[in-house]
Amino acid sequence: MSHHYMHVDGLSFSWPGGIRALDNITLAVKHGESLALIGSNGAGKSTLLLHLCGSIIPQSGAVDIGGVTVHKNNLKLIRRSVGMVFQNADDSLFMPSVYEEAAFGPRNLDLDEEHVAKKAEAALNLTGIMHLKDRPVYRLSAGEKKLASIAAVLSLEPSILLLDEPSASLDPKSRRNLINLLSGFSHTKIIATHDLDLALALCSRAVILNAGKIAADGNIIEIMKNAELLEKNRLEQPLSLRY
Repeated sequence: MSHHYMHVDGLSFSWPGGIRALDNITLAVKHGESLALIGSNGAGKSTLLLHLCGSIIPQSGAVDIGGVTVHKNNLKLIRRSVGMVFQNADDSLFMPSVYEEAAFGPRNLDLDEEHVAKKAEAALNLTGIMHLKDRPVYRLSAGEKKLASIAAVLSLEPSILLLDEPSASLDPKSRRNLINLLSGFSHTKIIATHDLDLALALCSRAVILNAGKIAADGNIIEIMKNAELLEKNRLEQPLSLRY
């Protein structure tokens, strides 16, 4: 598995009841790119991320990660390369302590406990929450839970990091700390967000989704400066570009 690219070809998906979430999406992401997925509620951002990590198998079209097609028979291989941080941290946190969350993934790779500890502690140090390692997850703040969920993903050392609304529920300081953390992640990042200032700080490319289709794809600064395009897709310019 080469990890060098991600390719989506003609991807379509409908939820039960016939609700069309993705409509013939074709998208290529090169290794090392930082891509922002932006769009209004219901545009298809989260659904696309769930396809990229293999949580949803394509109904029509295909997703290719480094030469491996996303398929139910390849999920273990895909998930060793792609890490997904969900919008609601409670959806992914289930271990009794912060350390156990970070150690869970490496343990499932059948590593010995010494290597598990190294990977878990490295992820906790990277996210700045080593001091919380023994704390029960239910006693964490929303921001701390977000960092714990990121640490749990980073402990697996993914080549591709997917984040769904990473700044949701964060206070300003926690949001700034998150931006600093993610800016140091040198591999591929795909961030679905309504926080366009965060997207501008972290990404060089933006894709606008509207009703499950790609409405725009290009340099993030050019897209963010195009007020007419943003308005057409029910978005507003980032505050940093308004003044």
